[in-house]
Amino acid sequence: MKDHPLTPMRDSNLMRLLAPQVTKPVGLADRLCVARGAEALRMELERLNTNGVAHVVIDAVANEDLFVIAQACRSMRLMTGGSAVAMALPALYLEDGTLSADTPKFEQPALEPGAVVLSGSCSAMTRAQVRRYLEGGAPSFQLDPVALAVSGPDDVLNWFGAQFLTGDRPLGAEYKPNGPTEASLGWLPRAG
Repeated sequence: MKDHPLTPMRDSNLMRLLAPQVTKPVGLADRLCVARGAEALRMELERLNTNGVAHVVIDAVANEDLFVIAQACRSMRLMTGGSAVAMALPALYLEDGTLSADTPKFEQPALEPGAVVLSGSCSAMTRAQVRRYLEGGAPSFQLDPVALAVSGPDDVLNWFGAQFLTGDRPLGAEYKPNGPTEASLGWLPRAG
């Protein structure tokens, strides 16, 4: 995430990174709290909420921590974060009957000709995946949000239109890190 166009990770303290992006207080549930288990974490989250903290960073260093976080937060209406925290949810849903044991497993869909693959993440892993995808010969177009804002979408639409006329593969579109960002356009609202 160090090259994310809006929130580059040049600081390892997530509370400092998040605070300027939101209008309400940011708190921390540290690794020691997580190590005490789901109930201790749930109580800490309730305490932080009572004290007016609206956004909480929860420390995790191992998959077991992610399971504790999932257990503690699973009844919340909204939980955001890395996708790894969701690894524990199917087991929890099976355990309480929310998910049936005979529920079909997700299968990655085959991409039909004319499909579009958009990559909005600028993480090192995503960029490696995009490179690997493009090495297979897929045509791609690099999106530039500043050019889109200034000149409109015609160049993008014309390129995509030409690909659909001749293409037989899914198309890739990505945002390049280290380029001009949406912030330079001056229209980034702060979250609540």
